[in-house]
Amino acid sequence: MRGNGTCDDGYRPLSNFGCIPNCENCENGICVRPGFCQCMSGYQHAENGSCVVECKDCEFGHCPGPNRCRCHEGTCVCHKGYKEIDGDCFPICEEECRNARCTGPNSCTCLPGYNFTQLSSLFKCLPICQGDCPNGVCVAPETCKCNPGFIKHEKSCMEPLEVCRARCINGTCDKEAKCVCNPGYVLNLTGLCEKTCPEGCVHGKCIDGMCSCNENYRLSLTNSSVCNPICADNCYNGRCVEPNVCQCDVGYTFIDGSRTRCQSIVELQQEKERQRKQQLCLQECRNGVCEQGYCQCKTGYGNPENLNHRCVPLCDPICRNATCVEPDRCECHQGYEFYNDSSSVCFHKDDVRRFQIQLKQDHCEHNCRDGFCEEGKCICPVGFVLSINDEFNCQPFCEKPCLNGVCAGNNRCRCFEGYKNVNDSSTCEPDCEQECLNGHCIGPNECECNSGYVFVEGSKIECEKTLSLIAKEKQEACKAKCKNGICVEGVCKCSEGYYNADKSKMTCEPWCELGCTNGQCVDGGVCVCNEGYELENGHDCKPICTEDCVNGFCRAPERCDCSPGYNRTLDDIMCKPDCGVGGCINGHCVAPDLCECFAGYQQNENDSIKCDLIPEATYKVDNQSNSLMYNETHVKYLIPLAVIATLIMGAIVTMNVLHNLGKLGRTRRSVGVAGREMHVVVVIPTNTKENCVYFMPQPADSTKDNEDRFSV
Repeated sequence: MRGNGTCDDGYRPLSNFGCIPNCENCENGICVRPGFCQCMSGYQHAENGSCVVECKDCEFGHCPGPNRCRCHEGTCVCHKGYKEIDGDCFPICEEECRNARCTGPNSCTCLPGYNFTQLSSLFKCLPICQGDCPNGVCVAPETCKCNPGFIKHEKSCMEPLEVCRARCINGTCDKEAKCVCNPGYVLNLTGLCEKTCPEGCVHGKCIDGMCSCNENYRLSLTNSSVCNPICADNCYNGRCVEPNVCQCDVGYTFIDGSRTRCQSIVELQQEKERQRKQQLCLQECRNGVCEQGYCQCKTGYGNPENLNHRCVPLCDPICRNATCVEPDRCECHQGYEFYNDSSSVCFHKDDVRRFQIQLKQDHCEHNCRDGFCEEGKCICPVGFVLSINDEFNCQPFCEKPCLNGVCAGNNRCRCFEGYKNVNDSSTCEPDCEQECLNGHCIGPNECECNSGYVFVEGSKIECEKTLSLIAKEKQEACKAKCKNGICVEGVCKCSEGYYNADKSKMTCEPWCELGCTNGQCVDGGVCVCNEGYELENGHDCKPICTEDCVNGFCRAPERCDCSPGYNRTLDDIMCKPDCGVGGCINGHCVAPDLCECFAGYQQNENDSIKCDLIPEATYKVDNQSNSLMYNETHVKYLIPLAVIATLIMGAIVTMNVLHNLGKLGRTRRSVGVAGREMHVVVVIPTNTKENCVYFMPQPADSTKDNEDRFSV
């Protein structure tokens, strides 16, 4: 240990026991000198100087500890004096090995730095200290603990006074073994006396009575006890207050993050503004050249108002509902587009769509044949479909092909000459003016003999039962050409699912008995639908609409037509019920020609799309404003009632006056009611009894004066 209480190189302090050597990677060992680890028993040095386990005779296992072999497989049987723990054999020591390890049966091996002594047993190892620790006790390897009254000094235990005398230089030790420094000296933190500076040492340390300035400080030229800070550039326009830290004068501030350079605030602001404009110009001056913070624009570009650091394109004419993106090139705002070859004026897409629909509508009305137009589309009536090659041509539609005729629409065939509709308007059968005897009509005035029959010589309508050479030749010719069928007496009879479209040829084409609407009939009578259609009921191909046709039906692929009584909305996405040109009056349309009236209205008896106000006098309270109001319709009923009530009150007052005066003539009308007599006073001229006031008669014993009381 050094004189100031710190350890030598390669040693480290250990509490109050002095300094011990320092080693790295000394697990399973004891550091006996700096950088050298003495391995414990059962361990050996590795290449890096650490201590690793030593294991012998462990060919079929691995070593978890010194001389401990753990078998890979099977069972270990321990020798006498050993016990098995988790597959390993450990030696047994009857007493605990202190500062040692049990390395054999009742055999302890001392740890490094420990040894057996005559005073200890075979199971206890004592620490070893060189010099036997005078005035102390060895408590750990090379570590002494001083006896009471002694203190540690370097590696020895000494009396406090002796230690004080050895350390107290430039001073004397008192009775309590404390160092008292001589005049001009002071006791430092390490317990030594050092020379002092009488006036102190500001920003420095006093060494041997001299002020030694701290780093970045220097001794003042006027005061040897004060160290002044050192600043680069000598703090121009300021003063140095800390090393390389200036305090600027009033009106000045630091520049460029420096704490040693001060510049005028006004000049600095002007410079910052110039740099800001220059930086802004360099960042945003496109399509131009930046000169002293101003962007000089190229041809076709110009500076926006109050933005001299930018150049924007110029368009002539000016862009409307658009942005000028390049010289004389406009780009429409979102939701707008050019129309009618304009390159500067943009119209809203809804307006463009309305214009286009109107143009399509005009074009459709001029070209749509056998149909009507809706929003520029030619809509075919029932029984007609649009031509595949012409979107304005409605052609008649028949589910089944019209053999021997042409389709007239709505599954009706118009037959060729020599053919006629017999039982079904969708089929044309040949017409023979004279009946075919023993045969059947196969063409206009053309008969075909039944099986086993041939024409009578010289006749085309009469057949007789025979088989001639002609029939045989006809049969052979039929077999050579008949496909998808069989020959019967020289005639090609088509197999099931096929038919002969041209009787003059022996060819059988696929036949779909129930038809194949919007599809093509292939071999086997299978109906294959066209693109945009799907098979329904095994023979009809119905169009496919991705979205449901609410209040309508799918007319063609992705084309919904409204049901009768419904019309398309302006956005062309749904069908709403039709309640006439004016719509529902005082209500809303819920079904074709059917209105649902608003509250306070009822349906007109003669017009189902008209709602009339309910004529009943109700006293309504506005739930939101809590104000009272009368329905305007009821006023016409209240005014006559108020007039009648006023007249009645006037009549009563008049009768009382006349009775008291007794000067007016009296007139009385009597009306018999159930055998009794009632008196009537006419208030106003009337032909009915609605405005009469009735008075009940007086009892029988009433006097004539009482009776006259109700006379007029």
